[in-house]
Amino acid sequence: MPELSEGNVFSQKVRVRWSDTDASKAIHHTAMLRFFEVGEIEFLRSIGFTNETFNELGVNIPRVNVNCDFKVPIQLDEVIEISVRVENVGNTSARLGYTANKQNGVIAARGSMTFVTVSLDSGRSVPIPASLREVLERV
Repeated sequence: MPELSEGNVFSQKVRVRWSDTDASKAIHHTAMLRFFEVGEIEFLRSIGFTNETFNELGVNIPRVNVNCDFKVPIQLDEVIEISVRVENVGNTSARLGYTANKQNGVIAARGSMTFVTVSLDSGRSVPIPASLREVLERV
């Protein structure tokens, strides 16, 4: 079950499926970004923010920067734990950090995603809503 653990880190387990791999049966690089997104969505849900919540606030959170560094190969059917932590909260953007750990504790990948809060009406960046900022700064 997803949870916030000590050190204000949220974690979510995912299994590498056939569709996540390349011809060598190792994880395809794009799959890790999807796994990071699964962690992000479940993290946001755990702190009370869903798509509906963002719509009610009148904002969206497009990603403007994404990166991933692979440390060791990840194979088909492995279960990895995606840990999510808040790295930075700015005026209009926030950066989340990710770690993908194998079941034996080995770090398989690290990465980050930066999102910007954008007005649904104007399409322009706006300050992070106070309710979201408060939670992100607390966790």
